[in-house]
Formats: sequence, C-alpha cells, structure tokens
Amino acid sequence: MASPIQIILNPENFEQTREAGVGGPKKDFFAENDAGFRAHRAALRDQLAGLAAALEAQNEGDVGIIKVILRRSAWAKSHRPTRALFKPDRTQLVGGGDLGEMYFEARPGALRSIAQEIASTENGTRLKADPISGRTVPHPSTARSETGAIERIELYGLADRRRFSVEEGIAWLANPMTGSSYQVELFDVPPPRSQWDATDQGHQRLYASFVDGLTASGKGLEVQRLHTRETRQPQLTLRLGRSAEPPLIMLQAPSADVSGIAPSPHSIATLIGTAVCSHSWTTIPWSAGSNCRRC
Repeated sequence: MASPIQIILNPENFEQTREAGVGGPKKDFFAENDAGFRAHRAALRDQLAGLAAALEAQNEGDVGIIKVILRRSAWAKSHRPTRALFKPDRTQLVGGGDLGEMYFEARPGALRSIAQEIASTENGTRLKADPISGRTVPHPSTARSETGAIERIELYGLADRRRFSVEEGIAWLANPMTGSSYQVELFDVPPPRSQWDATDQGHQRLYASFVDGLTASGKGLEVQRLHTRETRQPQLTLRLGRSAEPPLIMLQAPSADVSGIAPSPHSIATLIGTAVCSHSWTTIPWSAGSNCRRC
C-alpha cells in the first residue's frame, strides 16, 4: 500500500519566488468626475480636522481609535489606504469591524498629516496609455486612489464598544447561566506600570484613566486575562461578585500546567501580582487597585 506521505528531496525544483508587488493596479474611484472628487476630498479633510480636535479634547489623552470606512467598490485588499495615507509610521492598524471597516490608533498630529496628504492630491483625472490594450485609462497617484477608496472617517465610539443597552447588561449579569461575567476584546495589552515611563504622555494618560475608571467600579470586580491564540486580539473576562474585596485585575495570560488546566485566579495573582484595565490599557499591583482597556 502506498504511503500517503511523500518525501521530496529536491524541493527547490518546486519552489518559485513570489513576485513582490503593490497588490494590484491603482484605481481612480472618481475618474472623469473631478468635481465630485474635490468635494469628497474636502469632506474627508473636514472629518479629519474634527477628529483631531476631538482627540485633543479627551480627558484621557490624545490617543484614540478611528474607523476608516471604505466604499463598497474598494473592499479588495489592494485598495486599503495604507501606502500613502494611513501609513505605519503615522497610524497603527489595530483591527476591523464590518466589511470595509478598518480601525487605526491615531493621534491629532497624524490625522493632520493625512489631511495634508489628501489636500495635495491631483485635482484632475490622470490618463495613461495601457501598454497591452493601447487604450487610454485612468492612472491616479496612490494618494488620489486611496482618497477615493475611503467613504468616510469616524471616531470609534460608544456604539462600537458596547452594542447592548444598560438594561440588557443588567439582565445578562442577573442570569445565573452567564456566570455573571462579560468577555471583553482588547485592541492591545497595556505594559506593566514599571514601563509606563517608556511611553509618551498621551499613552500614560490613557493608562491612568483606565486605572481610575476601573478602581471606581467598586468592590467585587474580578478581571482576568483569557487564553487566546497569538493571531487573535487579547481578551479579558470581567466578573461582578458580592465580595467585599477590592477589584482584582490580572493582565498576564495564565499559562496552563502540564495537565492542560489553567491555574486558579488566586494562584495567578500570587505569581503575577499585576492588574489591568479594559477600556484604556494599564497594569498596576493587583492589591492596590484595577485597570481595564477601552474595547
């Protein structure tokens, strides 16, 4: 009987280097509609200016999450606006929502730089002869193509973080089948408090606001990091009890023992002794208070 496993001794004969590219041709979403493009460009600039002002006015610091919503015809991965506008050195891609929604961590200065990039895009449709067909086709700059791919830009707000009412939340906690707990997905995990000084003032204010907010939630709160794959965003479980103990918040992911069973929260607290938050990122000594990051 032939073995289902095949051993290949000359794999180089079956390998081919993938040709690096930019993900496909640039598309002009406003080809031959230059007036429409100029109006769209002005609208995006106004949206970015409003978002920058909103982030600067936040009590918890000027770091925020914004939503970039792409038009339906730009849902292909090659049209993501990350080569000219939302570049990694300006903003950090931290997640996504529905189809065509991208979430970025941003600061006011970065948003204003993106607005300037959008303002510098060409006013008219650029044309170029296609070398294969010989026809004249639109040939936009990367910035114009990405500007046209965006439908609108919004702040990641309360409706995005919590999609249920207060009444529904209370009913959930009151149901004994739920274990009186929530699971909260994070964009990122905050560093230990000893490392805060290595971050900028904006992030430090964000961390501190989360610590203060979770500490103010009162006694009986337990927050524990859940096991997740490295490719998934981190998650916490938040449980409200009737305990008279101060909030117990644990940031570090519990490591399973040889039996595959994770240690109890009490043994984790003994080993780790740190706390975290769910709406702003933070880590503090678990016996001193709490913290949780904005989901």
